[in-house]
Amino acid sequence: MKNRIITKYLSLIAVLTLIVISVIYFTGCVESITDPTSITGGTTEIGFNITYPVDGDTIRMGQTPVYFTASDGLNGPGLSYYELFVNGVSTDLFFQKQDGSNPLIFINTDSIESRVGINPKDFPEKIQYFITTYNKNHLSKTSATFTNVFVNRKPETPANMLLTRITDKSFNLIWDDLSSNEDNYELWRKDGVNAGYFKIYTLPANNFGKVDYVQSDIINYFYKVRATNIFGVSEFSNEVSSSGVAGGSTPTNLIAEALGASKMQLTWTDNSNDELGFRIQRRNPFSGIFEQIAIVVTNTTEYFDFGLSAATTYAYRVASFTNSSQSSWSTEAWVTTYGTDINGPSKLVATFNKESNSVLVQWSDDTQKENGTLIERRLGLTGQFTEIGLTKTDTYVFYDSEVEAGNTYYYRARHTTVEGFRTPFSNTDSAYVPVLPPNAPSNLTINEFTAGVLYGLSWKDNSEDEDGFEIWRKDGIAGAYYLLRVFDPNIKAYNDSIPSASLAYFYRVRAFRDGLYSNFTNEVSTGGSTGGLSAPSNLRGDAVIGTNKIQLQWDDNSTTELGFAIERRHIESTVFAEVKRVAPNATQWLDESQALVKGTSYVYRIRAYDQQFESDYSNEHQVFIPN
Repeated sequence: MKNRIITKYLSLIAVLTLIVISVIYFTGCVESITDPTSITGGTTEIGFNITYPVDGDTIRMGQTPVYFTASDGLNGPGLSYYELFVNGVSTDLFFQKQDGSNPLIFINTDSIESRVGINPKDFPEKIQYFITTYNKNHLSKTSATFTNVFVNRKPETPANMLLTRITDKSFNLIWDDLSSNEDNYELWRKDGVNAGYFKIYTLPANNFGKVDYVQSDIINYFYKVRATNIFGVSEFSNEVSSSGVAGGSTPTNLIAEALGASKMQLTWTDNSNDELGFRIQRRNPFSGIFEQIAIVVTNTTEYFDFGLSAATTYAYRVASFTNSSQSSWSTEAWVTTYGTDINGPSKLVATFNKESNSVLVQWSDDTQKENGTLIERRLGLTGQFTEIGLTKTDTYVFYDSEVEAGNTYYYRARHTTVEGFRTPFSNTDSAYVPVLPPNAPSNLTINEFTAGVLYGLSWKDNSEDEDGFEIWRKDGIAGAYYLLRVFDPNIKAYNDSIPSASLAYFYRVRAFRDGLYSNFTNEVSTGGSTGGLSAPSNLRGDAVIGTNKIQLQWDDNSTTELGFAIERRHIESTVFAEVKRVAPNATQWLDESQALVKGTSYVYRIRAYDQQFESDYSNEHQVFIPN
């Protein structure tokens, strides 16, 4: 009896084990969870909600966007893709973008027709649909099923109708075909302001243009167009008339420049003041027919065409347009693409450099086939870029000193190449040039003319736009600085009579303009400008190989200093700025500032200081940081 119970128990365990193994075998690694409340992307549930279209909403034929929010659960691996089911059939997949953001999802009636097997002429009045989203671990969540989504089966209204005058009695009419299910287009005309509209042409599906010939060169003719199918008619397009002048003046100076094998730059002159934009057409190199490739907004004078074929000849033309008419086409520009593409500069950054009062433009060089870099600049958000500089091969830095305070400048760059063409442009970056105070005066010196009574001060004027200078004085080492005297611009010296020969007086000078003040000069005093401190000497140093750091060394010639003040200026600047104070007896320092840039030279000087005085400066030493 006991053996039969054990045998029965072991048999039950075997059956349960077989069931578990079977479940694992048939489900594999994919988890299919149909209860949304139990789904987790990580430690929390996948979030997915559709807000349009829902029950009671209406979609159109063609593509209708789905508005939704979706996110993986906390600590989840991220969403992967979305599957759209219409009337129970999977019709489309939409994949998460590479940056992790959600894609655009459309209900596309064309996909429904092909996947569900619906004839466009039999498309139903309503559909039902739902969407399932999956994360990278194959966990899924399904939206609610919407069973009453209505379909507007009439064709979409044609848009952007334009009239171009061919002669006084003939007009070219074009419009945008926005419908996917029209049977025909109807072109209607009105002969005069007070006349009624009547249909003049019935055109086949997918038509978007027609030339009309009229009897009079005096009557003002009006036109509009609509689409039709078995379910009804669309609204009429916008109205155009023959009364208006051509849609802006014809663009001129159209230039096409091949930027390698697959890219083209188009530029032209905008001769119109009232255009709404420009139509750009490219001749198909195989059919020879001009095809519209873009519509750009008003005042545009540049366009980049991508995805071209290598070693292929293309032709382009441009026209301006208004609400109701279009100019004649520009002259055609013909150009042949090159056999290869070469990368342009990347990661361009423009920053204002206070030391040199210029904009520093830097970029990355991603090719070995460049032989220089062209820099272009634009003032403000609109307008045209103009070329402002050309650097040598393998140079990644450009200083733009021709800038004015208060303006924002935009920069872009491209390489010239060993293949004989210019690459595509880098990204565009901007830099604001602030209104700065005048450059600080420097090299303040003091000379004793009458012992204990009269002292002469002099300084170097480093600014060309100051309103004047201020001399500040401090009476005694423990005193506070106060404004002693204000001078007109370009003054460089002043003689001061001191109140007491037994007290040391300290001085410094600064420039000013429009309420803005420069930094002060160095400090001098009647007690002696150095107080017995010996200047450091033999300042030397070099860039650290492979970095943008600079190692400095010097000889310490003083025994009573409290430290050393190190000053630096950019090679294009005349003004030194203090960058570091180091300890007494120090004889070296590593400049690791982020402001240091490869391909640029910097000048250093150093002096000792104690509680009251500063020594004379050391020699100046220039260091170049190679690329």
